[in-house]
Amino acid sequence: MNVYESVYKCSCVIDAIDAAFTETEFDDISTGYMYRNLPADRGAQFRDDKKLNEVSDKFDEVIAAAYKDCRLQ
Repeated sequence: MNVYESVYKCSCVIDAIDAAFTETEFDDISTGYMYRNLPADRGAQFRDDKKLNEVSDKFDEVIAAAYKDCRLQ
């Protein structure tokens, strides 16, 4: 493990999420991620919500781009 990396943690992903989403949007996205894996009907409203799926796709793209641009991988 790189000593620099262990002392100074990267915040690329956090900064990218902060730039792309408001706090309320992030709360909604994280709730959707947390609850869409619930079995049966309890998670269905989170899995079937089209707006949440669109925002989740954007969230995945933002994270993937941030990891790609990060210099501490």
